[in-house]
Amino acid sequence: MVTIHTRSHPLGLTFALLGLLAAGGEDPQADHEPERDVFVALELSAGPRAELVGPSNFGGTVLASATLDVGCTSRGCAAAEFSYDRAGTLFTIEELDLFEDDPVVITDGVDSLVADRVDMRLWQEAEGYEVCGPLDGAALGYEIPAGAALFVISSHDRDGESNRLMAANATDIWISEDRGRGTWTIGGFEIAFEDADGELWTVTLGDSEWQG
Repeated sequence: MVTIHTRSHPLGLTFALLGLLAAGGEDPQADHEPERDVFVALELSAGPRAELVGPSNFGGTVLASATLDVGCTSRGCAAAEFSYDRAGTLFTIEELDLFEDDPVVITDGVDSLVADRVDMRLWQEAEGYEVCGPLDGAALGYEIPAGAALFVISSHDRDGESNRLMAANATDIWISEDRGRGTWTIGGFEIAFEDADGELWTVTLGDSEWQG
């Protein structure tokens, strides 16, 4: 069961807070074993830019931005894991974890609040498929359809309270491999959710580069 609560921040910003009751807040990927032939574990080498756009308040549109961290934080390391079959077309994102250690200021131009220790984690494995060229059948990359990847975005406010939001990818996620450089690229995509008032919030992630 997922229960969505809302609260009004003293500065006037409204957030949807997620209570993960059945899961107890634990990551369901913890006991998952990949079933495909090939498994790839990657570290972030070029972090994506993240842009948050929320509803409009009296002061203006709610905005925030950050560049997510390369390497490790006290909460974990930026990581991506993929699996696929050598002879098939199925492709799975097994893990995708991103972190921001610097405070993120969320503002509508008049009021603001600060989110600390922002994390974005894939909640469960996301299924996709290989995309091949129409003429020669050569592999071009992999695509995760919109709605197939569910993420939990968490942060702490200055009072130490933990907030969590659950949202799915609103656009396709394109993943490609450069075998010559030994790198993978996750193309930019959007994550979107509605709060209890029906207001739309969108997080746009830019391209990121990963190495094994």
